[in-house]
This record gives sequence, C-alpha cells and structure tokens, in this order.
Amino acid sequence: MGVERKRNHPNGVDPDISFNEKGLGNDGPECRCPPVIKNRGLKHGFYAGENKVLNCTRTCGSNLHYYTLQVKPGPNEGQIYKTGMTINGETYEFEGFSMITHAPLPECMTRRPICKYSLEYEFQLVEERFPIECFDPEDCNHLFDYIFHEIFEMFDFNLHPKHLPPGIVSCPIIHIMPRFVAMKNGVAHLWSTKTLLAYFLINGDKDLFNPQEIIDHCEIPDDAFSRVSNKMKRSILLNTLKKPSALRADWFERDSERREVYIVHNSIRSQNYSTPILVKIAQLEKRLNRMKKDKKFAGKNKEYDVVKRELDQLKDEHRNARYLSIRKSVAGYIDTGFKPDIIAHIAMVIIASHHIRYNFSLSVFEEIIEYQFNDRKVIELALIHSSFRSHYGTPPDHIKNIISNCGYRRKYGSEEKREKKKGIVSLFNIMGGETEGGEPILHNERLEYLGDAVVELINRNLADLAKNCRIDEMLQYAHGADLINEAEWKHALANAFEAVVAAVYLDGGLGACDRLFSKAMYGSAPNLKKMWDHINEHELKREDPLGDRELSNITPALASFHKLENILNIKFNNIRLLAKAFTRRNVPHNDLTKGHNQRLEWLGDSVLQLVVSDYLFRRYPLHHEGHMSLLRTSLVSNQTQSVVCDDLGFLEFVVKPPHKTPELKMKDKADLVEAFIGALYVDRGIEHCRSSIRIVFCPRLKHFINSEQWNDAKSHLQQWCLAIRDAQNPNPAMPDYRILSIEGPTNNRIFKVGVYFRGKRLASAAESNVHKAELKAAEIALASLESTSVSRMKEKNIGNKDHHRRHRLISDE
Repeated sequence: MGVERKRNHPNGVDPDISFNEKGLGNDGPECRCPPVIKNRGLKHGFYAGENKVLNCTRTCGSNLHYYTLQVKPGPNEGQIYKTGMTINGETYEFEGFSMITHAPLPECMTRRPICKYSLEYEFQLVEERFPIECFDPEDCNHLFDYIFHEIFEMFDFNLHPKHLPPGIVSCPIIHIMPRFVAMKNGVAHLWSTKTLLAYFLINGDKDLFNPQEIIDHCEIPDDAFSRVSNKMKRSILLNTLKKPSALRADWFERDSERREVYIVHNSIRSQNYSTPILVKIAQLEKRLNRMKKDKKFAGKNKEYDVVKRELDQLKDEHRNARYLSIRKSVAGYIDTGFKPDIIAHIAMVIIASHHIRYNFSLSVFEEIIEYQFNDRKVIELALIHSSFRSHYGTPPDHIKNIISNCGYRRKYGSEEKREKKKGIVSLFNIMGGETEGGEPILHNERLEYLGDAVVELINRNLADLAKNCRIDEMLQYAHGADLINEAEWKHALANAFEAVVAAVYLDGGLGACDRLFSKAMYGSAPNLKKMWDHINEHELKREDPLGDRELSNITPALASFHKLENILNIKFNNIRLLAKAFTRRNVPHNDLTKGHNQRLEWLGDSVLQLVVSDYLFRRYPLHHEGHMSLLRTSLVSNQTQSVVCDDLGFLEFVVKPPHKTPELKMKDKADLVEAFIGALYVDRGIEHCRSSIRIVFCPRLKHFINSEQWNDAKSHLQQWCLAIRDAQNPNPAMPDYRILSIEGPTNNRIFKVGVYFRGKRLASAAESNVHKAELKAAEIALASLESTSVSRMKEKNIGNKDHHRRHRLISDE
C-alpha cells in the first residue's frame, strides 16, 4: 500500500522515484511497534542521560567542544564536480561538517560504530580549536533544518533530547555546522554560519533559469548551450513543491519548439518498486527447483534448459528495467549550490551523531554498573540484538533514497552478490576450518554464549538484573514484531545481560563480573550486597589459610597425592582439597576431607564450561553460537572427561570406602575430573585451571573436528531430514522431539521421548533425562532410516537386474 500511495502522489516527480516521508520507509511505516513501547528505547530516539535542558544561546558558545568530521576516502576524490560556493569573488570549498557538543567526547569512545550503512566510507572525529567567531547556535540550527530537512528530507533525523516533557525547549544534543573553507596565504578561512545562512537566503528565491533565460538558452547554438549546462551538471536542484524536493541534474536538454529546458536525471528504481517481471521470475525459479529435485529431470534435459534460458532472459530484462531516466522542466527549481559529494557527509553525520549520543549513554551505563570499560567495542557488541539493522535515528530507506536521487551512485555500496550458503553447508565448512569468506557476527550472540558460561542462572532472573542495570534503555534492536511480546522481550534482556557480563569478563576479568553481578542483584539491598562481596573461603582453606602441605608428612593418605602432583606438575597449597576431590559420596564423613567431592564437582563443571567457552570464543572469531556449542559439547562431554580421567591415571588415587565398590562408570570418571578442576580453582584460581584445561582438553579439539564427533545423533538426524525435505510438503522439515511420558519417583525419573518427522513417529526411547532420551531416540531413528535405505537400494538393484534379464531374453527371441 505504501508503494502505491507514493507512486500516485500528486506532487511526485515520477512514479518510479521514491522519496522520504517522516516515519515512513519505501513500503510503509518504519516503526510498527505498539504505542505502549514507543516511548522507550534507542530505536525510538530515547538515549540514556538525555534528560537535561541544554541552552548554549545564553552562553554564546562557551563550554562547547568543536570536532571536525573527517570522511575517508574523500567523497569528491577523483570527481570533477565538487561542492563550492563563491562570494565576493572568493570560492569556499565544502569540506564536510563540524560537530559541536556540550561535553567532551569520552576518551574511551570507539572511532566508529560496529554496524554502519553499507557505504564505502569511514569517519574520524578530530578535536580542533573552537572558531567562536564563526559559530552562532541559532544560525547553526536554521542551517541544519534547511539542509537536512528541507533539501534532503531527512525528517526523522532529530538531535533534540526526547526525555524532556512536552513544551520544554532545549538546544540539540549536537550542533551540526557546514564547513566551507578557503585557503588564503596558507591560512584556512572558515565561512561563518551567519554568512552561509545569508547566502542561502539570498539565493533561495532565485529560479535556476528565469523565463527570459529559458528563451535565450533555446536560441543559442548547441556548443554554447553545452557550455552553460556543463556548469550546472551534477548540481543538486531544489523544488520544495515536489517529492522528492531535491534531485541531481545529470544533464540538461532543451526543446526549441516548445521553448523549454529540461533536467535529465538518471537513476535506479527502488527494489520496493517491483516490476511485474519479478512475479514471473519467482514462478520460474520455483519450477526449476522442483525440476532439480525430480529424478526424471536429473542430468541434461531439454525442458530444464528451456526454462533456465527463459529465466536468465527475464532476469536481464528486470535488470535493465531498473535503470531509469527522466526529464523534467526546470521551472520551479533552484540551485542549492551542493554537488553529490555532500551525500556521503550527510550519511556519516547521521552515523556519527548516533555514535556520539550512544557513547554518552554508555558513560551513564558505566556509572550505573560502576565499571569503566577499557575497550568499548566489546560492550557495544554486547548491546546489539540479533534483530538490529543499521538505523541510527533515520530509516535506512531514507539514506538509500538520497543516494539514488542526489549522490554519486557508483561510490556507494557494492554490486557484488554474495553466494548464499545453506546453514548445514556453512556449518560443515566452518567446522572443517574453512574461514575464507567468513564474516564477523555483528550482534551479541557470541557474547551471550560466553556470558552464559560466566553466569549460570535462570533467564527470568537475568531479565530482572538487566532492568536493574538499565540495559533495556541501551539495547539496540529493530523495529517490528521481534520483541513486542513480553516473554520475548524478557528473553532478549536476559541474553543481553549475559552478553554484558561476557563483555565485562573479556575487558576486566572474573573479578569485575563478580562486582557487576553484585551491583545488579543487590544494588538496592546494601546488607545483602555486603554479604555477597565478602563470601567466606572454602572451609579447608579457612582452617589452614597458609596451606596444609605439612599434614602430608604425617598423613599417608595425603602423601599418596604427591605422585599425582608430580604427574600433573601442579602443587596444591591445600592438599586436603586435592584429597577431597577424589573422595566420592560412598566414603564416610571424616575430619581430613570434611565430606565428599559433590560440591567441588558442581563447581568444576562450571569452571570447565567457562574455560572451554572462553577458548572457543577467542580461537574461532567467526563461529556462531551454535557452532561453538557443538564443539564445547564434544570437549566437555562425559565421554571426553572419562578418557581424560584414564589418560591422567586418576583411578589410582580415588579414596576408597571400607567396603567393596563396583568399577567406576563413565559418568563417575567424568565427575572425578570435574571435582579435580573445582579443587584446583578453589586452591590456585582461574588461571591455573585455564592452563591445565587448555593443555589437557583443547588439543583434542582437532580430532573431534576431523572425525566429526561434534556431530551427534540429533545433528545427524537433522541433516538427514533436511536432505530429504520436500518444498511442496507443508509439514516442517526438521525432527520434532516430544516427551511421551514421565515415570518413576522424583529422585529416579524415567523420561520417554519420541522423535517425529512430518507428523510421523520415527522412534522412541527412555532415559534418566530428556537430553539422553532425545539422543537415544535419534540414534534408533537413524539406524532405522539407514536400514530402510539399504533395503530400498537392494530392491532397486534386484529390479534393475530382472529388467535387464527380461530385456536380453526378448532380444534373443
């Protein structure tokens, strides 16, 4: 509906040229959020900390900070037509914009946002001496409205604070000042805002050509007309009665008989303005896909080739149909004085303005969590939801429109088409170590994976902690239906909190995470916070704060662990902790170990998860959360830990009870390894655990990748189902696991799980937990599918042999 309304707009320049409207993209409303959430969040222009009235008019520019926005590469490099304005015989060249803030930029502010528009430009903010004699806040505001709102129609780009009550007048957070410079005797002279405003006021009432000039231009020779029009070529012209109001003049033509001069504008139709060809292309693509899956079309086929040629021809027609050239009369247009090089500067101003305001908000966030980041890139990434798209205070369609209507089109974006890889293909490639063509993940998914290992809590609690830290005000996410539901919003906040914890962990270590968690959970309860911040040491360490190794000289049970220390090349300060790690639940309570190893086992499991997650996060910067989770599962599985237990000879040192005990199972061996890691963490800290785990566990990763042991039965079954999926079948192509029954007492539950595909049960299995039952059901389903496939292949081979035998008999007769 939005596209058709714009096509039929009474003031539209052309039905195929899109234009900007406040709050609207090319195909309808930019924001589709319900009213209840429109007054919160960065995506609606609410930045944390912007709740003060700013008024620099009274102070005449004092206490302001002046920054030059440098865009690289220069937008007019290699271009003949550049923005420059002449006054009193002196030409002032346009160098971009300066940005004036009411506070100095944070020292740790990153140079550019992590995400940005798909432009080939980057920016840098350079602080310079404030040219107070060239700046007036009110003039600057008028220039901003004229350039950004009236000429280029960036209606949604608003720099005023939105946290203020209605009716309260304030200066914008940032003043944007056009920078026109003339060099005189090696000295740069800056055009003042007052002079520039006067220039626009004087020239704003002058038509590009008055009626007499149009008649004269229609009568002069062709070469003379070319010289005149050449001076105006690539100018950005303005007609405020039209939509869009600004248009790039690529050339001028004249009609001597009608006494008219025309603007010629070359453009590309917006993707939203689709042509009828697209419908036919979609139909043919669907048909080709069906042919590829159909066995009778396997190999070469004439019908397939015909459809393929028709599709290629239609794609060429569509590509050509997107190119557009229009002619419009010059009547009513004025020359703004700008050339297309200003467009890149405008896009960078929008990005830089958001970046500055966001970093001021991050300073507020740092005060809330009482932690200052050394590297803000990691916290910026932590606060980007996976739904986020480059927005920065104005719809992306608005940027696309001014680029198409006014910019150097070839300087923007990339025409290269990236090959789309199916998820499972990408997974195998990246697991196999293929990194070529990989792209960085510009949202908080990976940090959430790492943060989950740092903080193992229930999501609903994490959402509350996120609100306590005001993460809901800092999270960057997209407009639309993604997070409108309250449950999804809380889940996103929980994930964001995990990502923030991971960012703090990477930037400041576990101690900083502990303080963040304390502040988030008990910030409003000082007594509880004090208890959290002063947790007692382990009871064995409290008994012997300086260590208890001397006890091993008089206690044979402790002395036996010296051999293990020599094997591992690790020396415990509290050797009773090491003994406790090897004391299982069936050993009676004693004064030496003060109980069994179950709590150390629980702690060691968390430490192992954290260290492995940290290793994978740093070692594989292009892996997605799902990829890293598969590898982590391989490394920390009971099977792997059981092998580690045998390799290190842990069974020799298990503290045995007086009575005879059965041989340790796989899970028991894994528990020993986790308990040892927990004891090492309590005794020597995280760094010793990190070194040991990286030596003992991480080298095994190469074997898992090469042998595809990361690919468990559930993953295999998923790949099988994807391979045999049918695009025409409405049922899902993924296996569905359902709990069929739960039996037994609470301390010995048996879960029966069934796996279904397209509504049909493939297999079922019962185990002590849901995960094990799902794995076993997947294994049974795979075995059944593989045996069925083998049987069908044999039947097919026998059928082919019978067919060939009958064919030979007929031939002989």
